[in-house]
Amino acid sequence: MKRCFLVVTLLLALTLVFCLFPFPQAFAWSVFLTDKSDDGTILKFSDGSVFDVVPPDQIDTMLWLPGSDCEIFQRSRIIKGQVRIFYEILNMDDGERILAFRLR
Repeated sequence: MKRCFLVVTLLLALTLVFCLFPFPQAFAWSVFLTDKSDDGTILKFSDGSVFDVVPPDQIDTMLWLPGSDCEIFQRSRIIKGQVRIFYEILNMDDGERILAFRLR
């Protein structure tokens, strides 16, 4: 009986902690496209950030227009024991999502 009470108390405490302190959302910010390379490999944004687009997505970014509203989401994965940071960029004007690495 005492053990059951401890388990229930622990579960309630954990539930309370997760409700009060939710997991953080992905780091994201809004910008607009100021410039890009003709081949779609490099994107420059209003906050001064510069990104190198992964090759499969360059065909999409070739068609992006300066002034397009975008959302940039920072992502990370552990690859071979190292944390790799990359970015998912959503073009709000046409709904396309691409992956890129930040240069600046």
